[in-house]
Amino acid sequence: MTKQEELDLFIKYSDELIKCNYILAEAKMINVLRVMSASDTITRLLKLYLASYNYVQAKRMCLRGSSYGADNRGEVVLPSAPKDIFTFVFCLLMDFNNRKVNFMDFLTTYFYENGSPYESYVAFANGVLKPFQRAVKTLMESVMNGKLLDPAIQEEQVMRVIKNTEVPEDVDIYKDENFYNPYQEGNYTASIIACLAEDRITIENRVSQEDAIKREQIFVINAFQCAVKSEDRETMVYAYITYKYMSLVYKHMHFNLKPITKILKEQKII
Repeated sequence: MTKQEELDLFIKYSDELIKCNYILAEAKMINVLRVMSASDTITRLLKLYLASYNYVQAKRMCLRGSSYGADNRGEVVLPSAPKDIFTFVFCLLMDFNNRKVNFMDFLTTYFYENGSPYESYVAFANGVLKPFQRAVKTLMESVMNGKLLDPAIQEEQVMRVIKNTEVPEDVDIYKDENFYNPYQEGNYTASIIACLAEDRITIENRVSQEDAIKREQIFVINAFQCAVKSEDRETMVYAYITYKYMSLVYKHMHFNLKPITKILKEQKII
């Protein structure tokens, strides 16, 4: 699909969600999420924005107690930036889809309209879904008209830097002196590399893992290591995004995502 086709499809299905009866809303949400996952541009934007996104903190900011002082009632205050609206509402839709948040309870709490579920859903559509649709449209159009760098091009640029960085296939990262001095004062790169060394040991000791998957995982580790050693912040961010995605896909491997994320946040890299 072209980017315009991706956007048109998103608008079509998000319109259906906005205009539907509340009874059909959760089914329509699934359609919107599927269309988003089929859009290369939307998927890449999400990958970019979610890398350093704190959803827990965003919920505290956006889901507030009622300013009217009503018990068991709240209000949704969306952020102003399109990318923040896009990211927050996507996470919220995923919460509904994964049953982490009961949708009807959410409507009753944050969009109570005289006890009418129909009117509550209309208020939700106007207050959350329409701004979400506008945010996605704004971001997609910014990519298409060049105001926002195409996330695919950003990834290509970073991967080109990574691939042009010499990483010997037989590199023995366990003998790298940086790996064994992870807590050297002020040396955050050594701490990250030490975590990656542990990850590589985890991969190589996984007997049941297919060799092809192991090679892909080792490549991600090596690429991230090169990015960290370069200390180029943009390269590190994109290498981290790839590493984070791998860690979430292979949760059972228990990679060092949390400590690495903590270090990068402390250094204000993500």
